[in-house]
Amino acid sequence: MKKTLLLLFLLPGLLACNNEDNSLRGDPNDYYRIDFYSDYEGIDYANPDLSKATLISSSYSLKTAEPAQRIASPTVEEDGIDYTVPTQTPAEGTSLSFAGWIGSYEDGSKIDTSDSEAYAVISGVKGSGVVFAYFESNPLMYSVTVKDNGKSLYSGLLPYGTDIALSPSSVQFVDGAGQNNNLPLGYTAPNYHTEGVFSHFELTLGDGEAALYEQSSYTVKEKVTIEAIYQETSKDYTVTFAKPMMVSYGEEGEESLTPIGLSSWENKRLTLAYDSSIYDEEGLVALLNEDGTKTVIVPEQLIDDGGRPFSLKGFRGQYALTDPEEVAGKAIEEDHIRYDCVLTPIYQADEIAVTFVYQDGAELIHEERYFPYGGTVTPPKSLPSISGENGETLVFTGKWKLSEETSLYPEQFNAYFEEHPLTEPLSLTAEEYVPETTVVDINGYKVGLDYDYAARGYDIASLTLDTFDPSNMYSVDLSDIQSPLPVTGVAGLYPKKNDGEPSPGNLYRNIVSIEFPTSVRSLKAEALYGMNSLSHLDLSYLTSLTTIEFNCFKNCYGLEELILPSSVAMIERNAFQYCDKLNQVQFKGVTQEQLNNKIAAFEEGWDDRGRDELDPVIPVIAVN
Repeated sequence: MKKTLLLLFLLPGLLACNNEDNSLRGDPNDYYRIDFYSDYEGIDYANPDLSKATLISSSYSLKTAEPAQRIASPTVEEDGIDYTVPTQTPAEGTSLSFAGWIGSYEDGSKIDTSDSEAYAVISGVKGSGVVFAYFESNPLMYSVTVKDNGKSLYSGLLPYGTDIALSPSSVQFVDGAGQNNNLPLGYTAPNYHTEGVFSHFELTLGDGEAALYEQSSYTVKEKVTIEAIYQETSKDYTVTFAKPMMVSYGEEGEESLTPIGLSSWENKRLTLAYDSSIYDEEGLVALLNEDGTKTVIVPEQLIDDGGRPFSLKGFRGQYALTDPEEVAGKAIEEDHIRYDCVLTPIYQADEIAVTFVYQDGAELIHEERYFPYGGTVTPPKSLPSISGENGETLVFTGKWKLSEETSLYPEQFNAYFEEHPLTEPLSLTAEEYVPETTVVDINGYKVGLDYDYAARGYDIASLTLDTFDPSNMYSVDLSDIQSPLPVTGVAGLYPKKNDGEPSPGNLYRNIVSIEFPTSVRSLKAEALYGMNSLSHLDLSYLTSLTTIEFNCFKNCYGLEELILPSSVAMIERNAFQYCDKLNQVQFKGVTQEQLNNKIAAFEEGWDDRGRDELDPVIPVIAVN
């Protein structure tokens, strides 16, 4: 709407300013006059007091006009008085807004301004009268938000003075449209293990901080957020104990469980909050009685028929597949109970402390290990090397001293403890150390020996002479080597290098015969490599020989005949590579049938000279 409404009909001679100084053409009594007044503090529109109001302007209408004329109200721009701003003080919680004009003719009848909005147009003027700026009282509206533990239930504008009823179950109020609002409250759990009980309301006034509100109602007077707060707690769950089980292990480590009767466990229960431990602060499993006292479940020690003690080692259990998906089918953790469950107490044979004493540098170590009562003992697989009196490196052979009368190698432990079951703490001391490498003199030869921990003996690793004559042929007898432990293998007869320089001579190429200690159990890879002066080699006296490894006789070009003992159980592939003259390999002390069975266990290609596919394999003969 335009801010200025013009008179629809202007009499000739009516001046632009409608006030008492206006000059009218003709007799003023020929006109009706309407005076426009402002409001004032405490105005009674039914009986207004002109002395308290301010005259804004006057408008005129010719009495004889047909049809009766209409008069427009004054404008702020033309009269300089902002009559749209009240001079009245609004009641608390309300505001005043300009709503038009209200007044009466001199005869007391009401002046009709019903077709007006902000600026009245008085239609059908029928007399002189007075009108006043009229203001309507409207309640102030405030933003109100209702939340239930963070979830919004209502957000809107409510009139000042609206009463909101607050209870643990609902929030109720009547909105500005007269609509009843009943907002039910109730805790919504974020997960399966949390529950909540109504605690209180919190109010946030304006943009301030939330504060506790303990009244049962609230009257709206400003922007407010009302939130229902709940006391959250973890749900309690029941742990039921099943019949205890005794665990034992077979030779291959397989586990078996046997039920045992213990009245202190079966069908006993604990009630625990979510994620709690079955153990109390003292590490005990204790039932809490109604009077606040505790009944501690004593984990008895069991003794089986053989006198072996068993003690509680822990608990096992699994949540049901029908339990909440967060735990369904999962193993139960004793320290984190997360749903109703059943736990089985597990007992196991008590363990006995066994102390292994050994040297590590300058420090004497006492390593304590634990083994099942009545079981066997497993020693450490290896120990640090130590220094000998002359600075040489000494290695542990695996021999442990148990007592003055008894010493054991690792392979002897099982048999010993089967006969003497472990029933009390023991101490074993590392007893035997030998040089990692050594050189011995025999019959003018220098023989290098390397310790083989697996064989628990020495390998012949080199063979040299101080003075070597390439024109000589040598028959070498090493059968009586004196070494810290028996010679169990032949690793090679190559000359050893010293400080990067070759040892003197290539003696191994000039050997026409050689004898080894009868304790030899293996001829290792390339052990007799390149001994091309050998033509006949009888090793049948090596009755402990079991293995001939890969390329053992490689490049023994002159070897024509080889006799092996019946003890040989394995010959690896290419053991005789490039032995071009080898006519046969004899096995002494076996029948042909026994030999055939033996050969079947050898690696494929053991009897291949390695030249080409047409080269025949080496013949094999059984000799009784």
